[in-house]
Amino acid sequence: MLNAITEYATNHNIKIEYVKDKKFKAFCFEVNGQQYIVINETYFKSSEELTKALLHELGHCMTNTFYEINTPLKEKLQCEKVADEWANAFKKENLHTV
Repeated sequence: MLNAITEYATNHNIKIEYVKDKKFKAFCFEVNGQQYIVINETYFKSSEELTKALLHELGHCMTNTFYEINTPLKEKLQCEKVADEWANAFKKENLHTV
């Protein structure tokens, strides 16, 4: 599944960066039209956890549901829900790649 996710992101011009940092789990952002996903590779104990986080962040990118720290909570929760829904749909459509 990780290969399918990485290929999908690459095909959609989304850059994935893996870092080692204890301050965060994963996040995504957009700068000048370029979308990035940053994954803290030391945080995840299994490939399943990493897959879930990567799919969730990819969901934010594909649905353009980014937010900032000062975004109202209700809006943040809606963005999180949309990203999760996208991730679940991707996973169902790509179960054969597991």
